[in-house]
Amino acid sequence: MSDASDGATSDGPSGPWGVERLSDWFTAFHATDDARRRSRAAAARRGVPDLSDDLHHEWFLSVCTTLERVRSGDGAVPVWIASEEAATAYVLRALDNDAVDAARRRSREPEVRRPRHADDRDDLEPGVDDEGLARADLDQALTQVVRDLNDHLRDGTGGCPGCPSELTVRICLGVVARLRDPRRRPPADQLRGGTTEWDQLVYEVMAVVAPERVATTEDGRMAERTRQAKRRCGGCARQLLDDLLGRHLDGGMP
Repeated sequence: MSDASDGATSDGPSGPWGVERLSDWFTAFHATDDARRRSRAAAARRGVPDLSDDLHHEWFLSVCTTLERVRSGDGAVPVWIASEEAATAYVLRALDNDAVDAARRRSREPEVRRPRHADDRDDLEPGVDDEGLARADLDQALTQVVRDLNDHLRDGTGGCPGCPSELTVRICLGVVARLRDPRRRPPADQLRGGTTEWDQLVYEVMAVVAPERVATTEDGRMAERTRQAKRRCGGCARQLLDDLLGRHLDGGMP
């Protein structure tokens, strides 16, 4: 297959693309400089240029989530996707939708001016209560955490000696995306496996970013190798998130 940024040319077979071909193509395309330029342009166009790095990874997760639903039988790859040009148009539409969502989240953030001292309550702007301040603090912390995770992803760091760094970081990015936008999470009764919210989040994200590591038994339970991957990689991801949140928000993970 030709380079993902080369437009409509392709060495693959003609005809509509299947989900695996689109997935492989998008994974390669997303890693290119062209894709990063597209993310920066989309963020600037929607008025959130400072969120371009966040948007770039939210784009990856949103497209992968859609493709995972297709693999599960919920929908299909549009039949008009039969070339790299068409595939590019498809994923750029998703990118713009993600940029619109990022702009909406930004517009809902309360205007908060932090006091110089924790006890100096008079410095708060009128009408901003403690709950609103806490929400703003968390959102700002998560934004910074995503930027830190971007650095880890670029540098190939962030994992433990036994886990691939990229997988650990992508699990963290997926969890943060769901913490910031609960609409992306399916109903609780659709989350299979796990006894805690963290376990459920890790299984859900692994199904998107590392589907080859997720398997179920005949009775619908998570396979032992999947549970082991969740324990190892999920544990590393939780530690990494806790460390990063600790830098930007008192108390670390909730």
